[in-house]
Amino acid sequence: SIGSQAFEGCTALVCAEFPDGLVSVGERAFYGCTGLEILSFGGGVMQVETNAFRGCEALRAVEIGDLADWAASSFANVEYTNPLYYAEEIYVGGELTSDIVLPEGITAVGVAAFAYSKITSVVIPGSVMTIGQYAFAYASDLAEVTICDGVTTIGEYAFAYSSNLAAVTVPDSVTQIGEGAFFFANIRELSIGSGLQFIGELAFLPERNCIENITVSAENPYYFGIEKGLAERETGRLILGAADCVLPDDGSIRSIGMAAFYGCGEIGSVFLPDSVTEIEEMAFLECTVGAVYFGGTAEQWDAIEIGGDNQALDAALLYFYSEDPPADAGNYWHYAEDGKTIEIWVQETI
Repeated sequence: SIGSQAFEGCTALVCAEFPDGLVSVGERAFYGCTGLEILSFGGGVMQVETNAFRGCEALRAVEIGDLADWAASSFANVEYTNPLYYAEEIYVGGELTSDIVLPEGITAVGVAAFAYSKITSVVIPGSVMTIGQYAFAYASDLAEVTICDGVTTIGEYAFAYSSNLAAVTVPDSVTQIGEGAFFFANIRELSIGSGLQFIGELAFLPERNCIENITVSAENPYYFGIEKGLAERETGRLILGAADCVLPDDGSIRSIGMAAFYGCGEIGSVFLPDSVTEIEEMAFLECTVGAVYFGGTAEQWDAIEIGGDNQALDAALLYFYSEDPPADAGNYWHYAEDGKTIEIWVQETI
């Protein structure tokens, strides 16, 4: 073990090499070691405490001797505790790499184990059951993640702010995705397997909504996919939708979830079926909406519970459904002969 504040302020320290068997690095152990350039770790599953490497701004390389032990280690917080926060280079087994293949046999990826790292790809084997909180958070160069079948839990904020991560496939074995797991990850392609039972709040909230495709296994009893959207079966709650998401008019969507359309930018128009009774807070935050085509009456619209930060709806032109030409003045729409295309009723003038 390396005790708390053991080398704090040792500005002349340039390189530190740790032998096998290191199990803990104390709080502020290397705080302010401004000349530290290289850290070399042997084997050992570590618990690294708060601010252990804070201020090590000259650190350019971290050498990892045993990747399995490093992956199983935990770091007390994301910033300044994991030396990968500063390091531009990662060496595994003596070789410079940005592509990480975690060894088969490990059962968990520790808290913030690769947070802020400069890795570009990672393969997580099926022996891993849990991907810990913040495990790959802020890994802004991470572009490719392979989660093998066998993983059951993706922890809270595990891939948060990994802004270059464009595609995610959740295998059938995953049952839980924690709150904010892919927060601000800007996913374009999302595939969800048959076993997923729980998705935490804001799990897929994007910095900018760029969803192109969402697929959900037809065998999943808890969630279903719609065209560029993801919803919960039991509650009918839309969790995520792209700007051009097509909501079905079959009663399956009953609420628009928190931040469901967050970051969509300009939405020309959106269709909301009359089965919707609630629009949660921030559902349309960071959006502008040109028109809302509501599948019900003005009275039904007024009965919808609309949460805060949905000003985009207030600014939109609102149309109500009328199967027949409306008798009163107002904004109304109906389906064209194909039963799909929305057409606006034009008031006759005398």
